[in-house]
Formats: sequence, C-alpha cells, structure tokens
Amino acid sequence: DLDRNLMLVDISVPRNIAAECSEVQRVASYSVDDLQKVTQANAERRKAEVLKAKKIIGDEVNNFKLWQASQGAAPYLAALQVRADTIVNTEYERMSRKLKGLEENQRAAIDKLTRRVLRALLEPIYYSMRDPEDIDSKKWKVWALRSMFRLEPFYKRRLLPQGVEHAALEQGVAPRQLPA
Repeated sequence: DLDRNLMLVDISVPRNIAAECSEVQRVASYSVDDLQKVTQANAERRKAEVLKAKKIIGDEVNNFKLWQASQGAAPYLAALQVRADTIVNTEYERMSRKLKGLEENQRAAIDKLTRRVLRALLEPIYYSMRDPEDIDSKKWKVWALRSMFRLEPFYKRRLLPQGVEHAALEQGVAPRQLPA
C-alpha cells in the first residue's frame, strides 16, 4: 500500500511497464500512446484557436481597410464644411443691413438656428461615410461627394498625403478604376 501518489511514464517501445500497473490504487501509468493522445488533443485545440485567431485578424484587417477607405472622404468632408461656412458667412454679410436693428442675443439666436439647420443637412452625409460597407462602395461615395459638390480636397492639418486615390479623383477617374 502506497502512502503517496505514484506516476509512471513509460516512453519505451515496446512497453517496459505493464498496463495493469494503473489498476493499483494511487498509481497512474502512462505510455507513449497516452502521451500521443494528449499531444493530438492539444494540437486539435491549438488548430481550433488558430482558426479563431485567423478569423479575428481577417475581420480586423477588413475593418482597417474600410476605415482607411473612409479616410479618403475626410478632405472632401472638410471642404464641404468650409464651403457651407463660407455660404453662411456670405449670406450674413448680404443681410447685415437688414439685421442691424437686432439685439446681440437675437443675432446669436439666428446664428445658432442657421448652424443647426446646416448641421442637420450635412449630418446624413457625414454619417453615410461611416456606414459599414465594402471598399468600392466607400470609394464611390467619396467620388460622388467630390463630383456633386465640385469639391477640391481641404487638408485641415496639411499632413494628409495626396495619394493615388486623390490623384485619380482629381483626374476624374471613377473609384472602380482606381488601382488596388
């Protein structure tokens, strides 16, 4: 009778430890076949985890590509905002004589109202650029935005490079014809 557990690992072929040893109380006996089963089970679990990891990586790469494609819209959205602000300021100048008699708080209310209407008109365009969709659809939206409003890109920070996509848009090439 053993007073503690005993583990026997037989790595020889043929076996040097009888299989019946594991029937003795507090004795665990393992052979090469047992070890092979454990390693195979571990390999299958690792393979399943690798497949999960590949899917996660693929999804994240796709999300990054979509985000990257949406960044092509930023200079055109900025240009649209600048154009809208210019229109508002020009109209304020035109109406300045008619607005002379207004109190400062009344002018501020008109300004706030105008900005809210403008934001309500532009928000669907901004949110549309965030829609989850394929890259070609994203490029088409940027091209359509540029074409509809005849926008020149506006680089707020002057840090964004003018890449292939921008150059192609400048030449009037539709997004589907852009190089990958």
